[in-house]
Amino acid sequence: MECYKLPNFSLEASETLFGVRLTMELHIESFTTGFFPGTYLTLSRELPRIFKSRCFNEGNLPFRLEVQNTEMGHLFEHILLEYLCQTKLSQGFSRAVFKGETWWDWRISQRGTYYIDIQYARYDKKLFTEALEKTIKLFSQIISPTAPSVPLIKPIPVVQSAFAEIPVSVKKGGNVSGSRYNK
Repeated sequence: MECYKLPNFSLEASETLFGVRLTMELHIESFTTGFFPGTYLTLSRELPRIFKSRCFNEGNLPFRLEVQNTEMGHLFEHILLEYLCQTKLSQGFSRAVFKGETWWDWRISQRGTYYIDIQYARYDKKLFTEALEKTIKLFSQIISPTAPSVPLIKPIPVVQSAFAEIPVSVKKGGNVSGSRYNK
């Protein structure tokens, strides 16, 4: 499919049986949104419905809380799912449902590499490029060195992770997400 190389990350998209797999490699030192305090504010301004998307994570947190300290690949997945829904609805559909999963294993892949699987129906494939380009633009804005540095709007409680004792270089994990809208 496509390959994108940007200053702070690269992205390779390859088709799968049920959609697409994105391989994201971050070229920055920080791999969670906790290091980008302007994330919540930027999303509130640019993509406010993202906070209503479903998110399945270790802490069972709603995405509006999870986003304040989640992996950057997981953030990218949610932004893409949101733009896929918006794009489909803008074309006159009354309903949009997409599913994604983000995973990583830094024992076998370079630190900062995420695999993002997005599922969509074959007839939704044409929506993907438009949604991906919007996602890249917003994600780039969030991780830009000139991104606004503002305090988090709401403090997030610390959630103990099953991976808390494992060094980051061998952390393995994943998140499953979904976006569903009815007009």
